[in-house]
Amino acid sequence: MRKLTDLLRGYVRLRVTGGSPQWCLNRLTAERIPFWGTEFVDPFTLEVNVYSRDAAAAKNAAQRAMCDAEAVASHGVRSRYHGLLRRPVLLAFTALAIVCALLVPNRIWFLRVEGNVTVPTEKILRAVREAGVTVGVYGPSVKPQMIRYRVLNDIPELLWLTVTQNGASAVVTVREKEPKPLGAPRDAMRNMVAIRGGLITDISVLEGSAAVEKGKTVLPGELLISGVIDLGNKFRVCCADGEVFARTWREIGAVTPKTYLRKAPTGRVRHTVFLQIGKNRMKISFGSGFSGATCDKMTETKTLTLPGGLTLPVSLIVETYREFTPSVTETTAEDAAALLRETVERGVISEMIAGKILSASMTDGESDGVYTLLEKLECEEMIARPVRAVRFKGDETND
Repeated sequence: MRKLTDLLRGYVRLRVTGGSPQWCLNRLTAERIPFWGTEFVDPFTLEVNVYSRDAAAAKNAAQRAMCDAEAVASHGVRSRYHGLLRRPVLLAFTALAIVCALLVPNRIWFLRVEGNVTVPTEKILRAVREAGVTVGVYGPSVKPQMIRYRVLNDIPELLWLTVTQNGASAVVTVREKEPKPLGAPRDAMRNMVAIRGGLITDISVLEGSAAVEKGKTVLPGELLISGVIDLGNKFRVCCADGEVFARTWREIGAVTPKTYLRKAPTGRVRHTVFLQIGKNRMKISFGSGFSGATCDKMTETKTLTLPGGLTLPVSLIVETYREFTPSVTETTAEDAAALLRETVERGVISEMIAGKILSASMTDGESDGVYTLLEKLECEEMIARPVRAVRFKGDETND
């Protein structure tokens, strides 16, 4: 311990020469100057150690004892590393390395997800960050059980989750819930009913018994295929399944304004660059942006990734602004009619389970600054829909 203290405080080795060097030791003792390591070289010379701060006082004491004193060696941290004071950059990086060596191993800097198939990785990472596992968080403070409860509550598709730390990297391991099998249980009873009224054109029964015939007109909600099969002396309950096509009719109206705002690009483009470290974002480009109402913005993010696939919390964000001038444009009656007809027919097709449009007739017009369209469509589509059957009084039906 004494040697460590001497190195930290620093000391010098003095060589005292004179007719009686012992008098120098008496003067040092009288002036209360600490010394140690006394060694006689010859009858007129000795060497002694004193602290660096007392070196000048020790030389003066030697002169008063009719002796000469000179420093022959210097020891300690300051004397050995005093040249570093003239290299501030090296000192700064040394201090940074020491801080990183103390902080990095105990903190989480990388997050990785494994085990997910259908749930997006970004969705899991967002939920984990909201639960407290962020970049730079102190590793031992992360409680996997608490993180599991919060994330499973936010993402019902997950069955299990845990967070394990390996150095500066945290691995989020998840297990997803098994998808429920399609269809109804074997002992369930199910009927097929009409979701739209129409004229039956084709019936294909895969399970159950047909309740309607080809050429019959049905109303919405009417039974098409029954889940009860009559076997003569008994009945069998099943899940009705099949396809029933019918000819249906619709009458749909649509409107669109005569004028609209159109973007005319001016050709001016500006880029704004940001550097994001963790959650802190700083702008590193110059210049002001365009008005948000007269430009389109596109954002591109480039994340720094190590060769092993670990993503650093450092991103370069480039925002591209393209200026435009809004101008009022008037739609012609022909273009409006084509647009409305396409919109109506696309919506009808999207509503069908299966089918097609057989014919369509439309009536268009113009009033109060808008174009109007009334279209009548004749379609052939699959109208059967499975519903839970009611066995007893009081049972509920799940559509």
